[in-house]
Amino acid sequence: MSRKTWKSFVPAKAGLRWLLSETLVVVLGVLIALWINDYWSFRQDLVLEREYIHRLLEDVESDIAYIDNEVALLLTRKFDALGTIRPVVYGEQPIPDDVESFLRNVSLAAIGGASSTHWVVDTTFQDLVSTGNLRLIGDAELRRRIATYYEEFEEFYIRSRDRRTGYSQFIWSAMPGELRDDMTLSSMEDFGLETTLQRVTSEEFQRLWNQEYNFALFNQRVSSEAARALKADLEKYLGDS
Repeated sequence: MSRKTWKSFVPAKAGLRWLLSETLVVVLGVLIALWINDYWSFRQDLVLEREYIHRLLEDVESDIAYIDNEVALLLTRKFDALGTIRPVVYGEQPIPDDVESFLRNVSLAAIGGASSTHWVVDTTFQDLVSTGNLRLIGDAELRRRIATYYEEFEEFYIRSRDRRTGYSQFIWSAMPGELRDDMTLSSMEDFGLETTLQRVTSEEFQRLWNQEYNFALFNQRVSSEAARALKADLEKYLGDS
């Protein structure tokens, strides 16, 4: 190689080194920026995950309280009313002298039969599903348990809804349903007391009583056991993470 050619080659080689160095700096800068972005996204996801877990815990605790208190109380009142009127409905006993109490129990037996009620609060779960944020729950098994909890209650709700009877509609056509807790004979005047008593001791009403009793038995299967198990899983996950 001539001296002239060598001199022209050295600057070109130096320029290439400079270009490679600049390119490396740019690439490293981009990689660092991406890493920082991923890191902060990861941290934000962790914070959001814990927020969701806490919200789910609040929902599940609300489910436990509602099932153990409200649902249990309503079903107890319903079974008490159904049991009280059964002997009269089936003709085993005459209409009692206290007609007001008898008709009040006929009406109270309709509790929970007009419309099905969700036993669980699924607001947070629906948010997780609709936003795709269910993926933020890092434990795949916990994600499955959460989904299973709400899916099973939704299935139970649908099955309960499909078992609703015509009891409530029958009662409301025979007596003022809005007076369940303070029904009096005077409140029955517009409906016709004798006609009402004939209707609630008819064979049609016997069939409705039986259907409503079976409906109550099915709903008695609702339990807070699944909610308590999920609550324990969520608390453990928070403690471990």
